Amino acid sequence: MSYITDIENKGQICLDDIIQTAKIHVPEAYRFIPWTYPGLAHGTACLESEEQLSCYLASYGEMHKGKLQRIMADFPFSKINSDFEVIDWGCGQGIATVCFIDYLRKHDLDGKLQKITLIEPSKVALERAKFNVAHAVNTANVYIDTENCFLPSITPNDRTIGGLHIEEPICIHLFSNILDISAIDLKELALMIGGTGYRQYFVCVGPMNFGNNRIDAFCQYFNLNVNSVFSDVRNAQFGQISNGKWYSCVAKGFQMTREDGKPFLVPLSFYPPKQFHAAYRLDAIREYEDKTRECAFWNRYSAFEVLAPFDIGASIYEDIHPILAVLSNIITRGLPTKCSPFIEEKLNSVFNYSERKDRYGTIYYIASDSDNIIDNEDILRKTPICIARLQKVIIEALLTGRISVNAKRWKVLVKEGDVPCGALAFEDLKQMFNHLSAMSQAYDSLIFPDIELHILSQNYPTSRLHLGNKTYRKVNQVDRELLYDMVIDIAIDEYIDAENVQFSEFKAKNDCYFNVRSSKRIYTAREIYTTDTIDYKQLTQDSASEGHIPIPEQKAHLIYFLNLIFRKTDFRPGQLPILNRALQNKGVIGLLPTGGGKSLTYQMAALLQPGITVVIDPLKSLMEDQYDGLLSMGIDCCTYINSELGAEERAQHEQMMESSQVIFTFMSPERLCIYEFRERLQNMHELNVYFSYGVIDEVHCVSEWGQDFRFSYLHLGRNLYSYVRAKQKPITLFGLTATASFDVLADVERELSGNGAFELDPNTIVRYENSNRLELQYKIERVEVEYQEDQYYKPGNILDGYPKAVNIGDSWSSHEQKNKYLTGFIKRIPQYIRDLQTEDSLDRILSRFKERESIELDDASVLKVEMPDDYYAQQEEYNQAGIIFCPHVNTSGISVSVNSASLSTLCEVGTFSGSSMEGQEMGNQSMENMRKFRDNQVPIMVATKAFGMGIDKPNVRFTVNLNYSSSLESFVQEAGRAGRDRKMALSVILMSDYHLARINKRFPGYSEVLKCIKSKWFKEEDLKYILSSFGIDVDSRYIDICNPLSDIVRLKCNTDNIINEKKQTWQCGTNCSKYKECTLRHVDRSMRGWQYQKDLIEYLRTNNIRVPKECFDYQGADYNTVMYFFDNNFKGEFEEKKKMVELLAEKEMWYFIGNDRKYKYDTQVNVKGFLATVLAAKVGTEVVTIISYADDTYADIAKAIYRMCVIGLIDDFTQDYSNSTFRILSTRKKNGQYYERLKEFLMRYYSEDRAENEVEKASIHRGANEIHKCLGYLTEFIYDKVALKRKRAIDDMRNFCMVGIDSSKDWKDINEDLKDEIYYYFNSKYAREGYQTDGGENFSLLDDTERGKKSSFEILYKYMRVVDSDVIGLSGSPKDNVKHLQGAVRLIRRSETETNAALCLLNAFCLLTLKVGSNRNMQDELDTSFMEGYIAFKETSKDYEEFFDGINRFYSELNKNNRNIASEEDLQHLSELALQAELKGHLEWTQNFIKQYNN
Repeated sequence: MSYITDIENKGQICLDDIIQTAKIHVPEAYRFIPWTYPGLAHGTACLESEEQLSCYLASYGEMHKGKLQRIMADFPFSKINSDFEVIDWGCGQGIATVCFIDYLRKHDLDGKLQKITLIEPSKVALERAKFNVAHAVNTANVYIDTENCFLPSITPNDRTIGGLHIEEPICIHLFSNILDISAIDLKELALMIGGTGYRQYFVCVGPMNFGNNRIDAFCQYFNLNVNSVFSDVRNAQFGQISNGKWYSCVAKGFQMTREDGKPFLVPLSFYPPKQFHAAYRLDAIREYEDKTRECAFWNRYSAFEVLAPFDIGASIYEDIHPILAVLSNIITRGLPTKCSPFIEEKLNSVFNYSERKDRYGTIYYIASDSDNIIDNEDILRKTPICIARLQKVIIEALLTGRISVNAKRWKVLVKEGDVPCGALAFEDLKQMFNHLSAMSQAYDSLIFPDIELHILSQNYPTSRLHLGNKTYRKVNQVDRELLYDMVIDIAIDEYIDAENVQFSEFKAKNDCYFNVRSSKRIYTAREIYTTDTIDYKQLTQDSASEGHIPIPEQKAHLIYFLNLIFRKTDFRPGQLPILNRALQNKGVIGLLPTGGGKSLTYQMAALLQPGITVVIDPLKSLMEDQYDGLLSMGIDCCTYINSELGAEERAQHEQMMESSQVIFTFMSPERLCIYEFRERLQNMHELNVYFSYGVIDEVHCVSEWGQDFRFSYLHLGRNLYSYVRAKQKPITLFGLTATASFDVLADVERELSGNGAFELDPNTIVRYENSNRLELQYKIERVEVEYQEDQYYKPGNILDGYPKAVNIGDSWSSHEQKNKYLTGFIKRIPQYIRDLQTEDSLDRILSRFKERESIELDDASVLKVEMPDDYYAQQEEYNQAGIIFCPHVNTSGISVSVNSASLSTLCEVGTFSGSSMEGQEMGNQSMENMRKFRDNQVPIMVATKAFGMGIDKPNVRFTVNLNYSSSLESFVQEAGRAGRDRKMALSVILMSDYHLARINKRFPGYSEVLKCIKSKWFKEEDLKYILSSFGIDVDSRYIDICNPLSDIVRLKCNTDNIINEKKQTWQCGTNCSKYKECTLRHVDRSMRGWQYQKDLIEYLRTNNIRVPKECFDYQGADYNTVMYFFDNNFKGEFEEKKKMVELLAEKEMWYFIGNDRKYKYDTQVNVKGFLATVLAAKVGTEVVTIISYADDTYADIAKAIYRMCVIGLIDDFTQDYSNSTFRILSTRKKNGQYYERLKEFLMRYYSEDRAENEVEKASIHRGANEIHKCLGYLTEFIYDKVALKRKRAIDDMRNFCMVGIDSSKDWKDINEDLKDEIYYYFNSKYAREGYQTDGGENFSLLDDTERGKKSSFEILYKYMRVVDSDVIGLSGSPKDNVKHLQGAVRLIRRSETETNAALCLLNAFCLLTLKVGSNRNMQDELDTSFMEGYIAFKETSKDYEEFFDGINRFYSELNKNNRNIASEEDLQHLSELALQAELKGHLEWTQNFIKQYNN
């Protein structure tokens, strides 16, 4: 049976018949993949065989049907009131006509159809079309005419259709997927149609592709009005074809009727205009404009239109040159945007209206003479606009191929109809072009041509703004016979006149002649050009001793754009090294201090790449803050997408991204977990809209929040990599943070790389190690706690009137005292600021900063700032501000609501609290308060930690944390909101202070008084008073003291961390995975509750029980506030395993097979758990499971999903926030592959050998199958690595506060100690003074080397042990420890005065361990470090034999204890380096000998 026979057997057919029949006749080999049949070319080829025809219909028939049905739904069939004919242009197989006939039958209009004309260049397709159409009409009354020819063509073609004659009073023109073809001459086509016929309907459908607006361009030839158009559809995700891919739809339907006196076509001298968008604005005009509120001006002048002697509107941009794309995007980045400093200064040199100011490294042009601005307002407004328009037109001339940048010289004529602009436009664009191309690797040979510029300027013939170019006042002065490379006729005060425009006034090569005028209305959106990303040249060179050294030439080019776009004079320290990697399209995770300019680094990179940048922000407030920051810089090509937007507004913002109207799109990590949004992202690639960067702002959240409550962060690397796509390769990862220790950065790097995510090399992390901020000071403020009475205290009559015992477990009292204390404290802050600004204080701050950072600074007086005592008094604008951080939202004394209420009696207060997650609401009041605070409308903001990231307000003088944070990272992030104007600022933590005492129960004395008070806690002074009053003498060894430094403690089990309604308990049993190794099991049950710290430590020491530090809990209210959140996030291994089992085998859910649709309601099956279904499926089968969750189960399920993704049980998942469901995808894998995925995960922590050993342990783990064993092992592993690390972070934060309450020092001295703590914490644990391992061994490289002054082989061997288990501890990993060691080595080496041999070889050891591979820079660093260390050890060794023994031991230590660091090849390489070092030494000796001999 053939296709023909099958159709003939059906009688009268419809569109579905031909599609289904075609599917039957697809060759067997292509039955399920017809779109891969040779010669289809994704549906764009001219088909030549019957099999191609069938495969085409099988692949794309449904797509055509969907688009046609959409426009047919709008077609005015009720107006078809007489006989009519149909013309199907480029008819293919007649799909559009058959579809139209289907609708004619539905409306009972098929009897009025008289004639069908089918036009198609493919003979075989045309024959199929005639056959299909004939069987669709199924009557001889309709005449079917065929034309085997091309549509009117831009290039000469013998087979082009010669003419058209419409016979019937009504004609319907069908254009289905044909008008988007660039070879068709739209003007000739319109003229052909316009020359005949009376009433005509146009049905135009096609794909929606960026850079192809030919359907709209075709419509512009017709004299349309609002009532003419019956359908206007643009949808990027219109439907899906059989392979699951989405297709887009552009549909335009309109009606034209020939009437006397009314032109059928738009009167055109040449072609219709095309609208573009570009406008510059002077700073002084903006300043003036804000005062006079004339912003409506820019709505009128941001768009303009261009006419040319070719159809510029029909031009297709399929492969845009990256340099031109970037230039176009820079020019149009804001409507309006800032002029370049070059334009600002050239205009000011003529009109003298402004003054340049440099403030905090930012360039401002301030109005200096308002009279001059008023007198010259017209030219000062309009010249910058015309410059932008000209530059945009020049870019379009290059993109359309009318002129070439490869030419050495252009001869250009600019006819200026009103204001001078031509010379400035070309010179400004030349600077942009040459700086940009010079930075690039592939395009550095491109140089903007020399310009021979001729200017015709009737109004300003002698203006200095012409820059000395040849200028004419009148047309007759111009040599009109001269042939120009480009002619531009521009006038801002005139509108486009397409009917009368002429391009014969001057002569231009290649039709490169443009008429530029203002638009009467805006009818298009600005377009951002996206294409292949640009690899830029290296900006910095790495030096082991000096860090990142800028390359002057490349830095100068980049500073040009820094001045141009951001008006900054220079880069801040640390920005260039981050940009160095990002602009080379290498993944980067950058660490800069708070206020260090992180945002600028990604914004600069994004604007220098031709693509959209996705910015992942953790908070909605942060999205808005950065969005507003871009607007303030004149960059409005940005949008944000979050749940605060209504559905319609959110769809508009997504449409802006999808249709390439923006460079920046801000969103939360949860947005990437939404199924529909992912499909939109994937479909953008089909629309020729591409991304360049995936920016993760506050990237530490991947570690800090990922394992706690924002689990979407753990999937962020895979989601960005898979769904946010550049044109030819994966996007570039760009992570940024101000607060990340080595441990956090290691976590971040692990989670963003690995299976299905980014490939990150050893240089990915770029740290600016000078992370202390000179202006930011710290203070731990003690707040005395008034505890409630102990309700169990029975004093008896004898103690009536004496102080009462207190309830030491009362945390609410602590909270209330802080609330009462706060109001008075913030009144004292101006005095603290003044104390910090005395000469002695400034000297101390500066000298300690120099010592700590090894940076030369001369003057700390620049920090001084005035802060009046009444800074909070009501005023129109507040010059000083503060932030109060609260851990709770409501109820407690350390909550936002309680403290804002109490502070509101003093001053105006803003509050900020709410969700940071997608799908959860944040009150509008919080966002409004954020804006008021940012705009200096309120002096104090009381907020949760959600306000602690990214809010960039310069004049925040202080922050106050009512409770210390859960980590130093979080605290420094919050503290970093202060002092961003580089002036003195103070960050304070309020810490509960208490001095309690009790008589130990071991005290042998007895009396009625002692009977009442023994073992009861009193204020220390109260207990002394009672004892002295009754003449009782108690030796100090029997007095227990409780204060923040000596607290009540208890032991904590992180494996069995069960929270009951009233208390937290733990129990030991053989079913615990750590029972055999755990020391807690030896602790007597009587010692497992709250204990006096000295008693517990003495008990452990007596019984020789060693318990890790992270197993201690403290009773202090501040500590418990933090631990409450920890205990809710980490409920223990047992609890998590129970939830895992529930998800695998017990929870009700439903599943279906195949991942080609979101849901398959007709085939879904209800089950309990999904594991059995996956295991029962064949290898390779895709099982999709839908799992519901409630608010209280979300975290448990999300955490389990992450674990299952790690081992490959779950390949992907999405989340439906409105319906509270997860959609998980599991592809059945071969046995053993789950172990392989576990091994890949473990290799992020261990060497390959160690990872294999760990997988062996997993294989003998308790469990019924491979998956059970992997998940059981993984849960325990994560608790070892993550939960303990979180607990340790809390303890580090507590210890930081302990340093701050040293009563023996002045607080300003303690401030410097606190800065030391922060400095060394963020740089390396081995660089901290007094650092000890989990086992209590001293392991401070800073101490052992005496700050770099001491070197020995013993130090070398000791620190090579960082990869051994006794040093690693439970929560560490070899790779993390090596990174810490390398950080410490680099930190100490920075202050070296002479080479330290041990540090050199330790650096080589680190590089060997981290496997530098083919990285040339790191290999060079390894070689240099080894040779320097070798030579330095040799020079300082008295005994060469001992020296060689030491070096040989170094070799052996590399692989000792199964370290397996050095391969045979590595050892051979080290031996060769040693030989080179020896030869170098001999050569130097020989040269010295010769020199001495000659002397």
